[in-house]
Amino acid sequence: MNIFFKHLIEQKVKAFTLLEVLASLSIVTLVILGPLSSSVNSASFARQTKDVMTSTYLAEEALELLHYQYDSLYLACANDRDACSSLFVPTLDGETSGGKAWRLFKKRLQNSNLLDGTVSCFDVNGCSYDFLDMRNATNITDPKKYSPTGNYCPKLSLVRSAVIGTVDGIRNYYVCSGITMADYSSLVDTPLSIKKTAYSRKVFVESKVTFDEGITSTAPANLELYHDDLLITATVSFRRANGVVRNIKVVDFLHARS
Repeated sequence: MNIFFKHLIEQKVKAFTLLEVLASLSIVTLVILGPLSSSVNSASFARQTKDVMTSTYLAEEALELLHYQYDSLYLACANDRDACSSLFVPTLDGETSGGKAWRLFKKRLQNSNLLDGTVSCFDVNGCSYDFLDMRNATNITDPKKYSPTGNYCPKLSLVRSAVIGTVDGIRNYYVCSGITMADYSSLVDTPLSIKKTAYSRKVFVESKVTFDEGITSTAPANLELYHDDLLITATVSFRRANGVVRNIKVVDFLHARS
């Protein structure tokens, strides 16, 4: 018996040292945390890319809506109909149909048909609107505008709706978050869901007088203001995961046509 225990004591016990255990744990940790960290960073970058792309599209949409307004008014004035009809809006002395369209277009960006206090896109705080407000470009009534810091359009909401008579039957679009679908009784599609987003949008318009040639003696003294250019800045803001607010700006020029 004594010989047996003596043999056990003298036998060398094979095991990992503390240094080897720590080294193994470090390797395992690096193997696990490396791909995990990469996945987290990839998800974060994907979210940032999505927010930037969405913000850019929303800013470009704001500019396209203004182009649509002016183009529609220009055609209406060229044919003396709808909002440009002489029955509703007299033509000024020395004013062309293009000049009349430009005058009416700028009037729509000023303090008219507002729901959120005194709102003008020419003010330093800018204005807000969505495509539902701007879809009827040649109506006699000017489109609605809102304050970017007011109650009607502080953020944008994503609407998912069903459309009758289309191939896919589903349409997604953004509207002012403070406006319910009940405010758009003429909407042909049926809203399925409305979800508020983190995106806010404002548009600032600045008048850039370029020339005053061609002003006749019978024209009003301020007719040259109808031949200016408009510098339009659409800004879409969103808050990143770290709390930092990021602004995406898209700038465009609109020129008066003769």
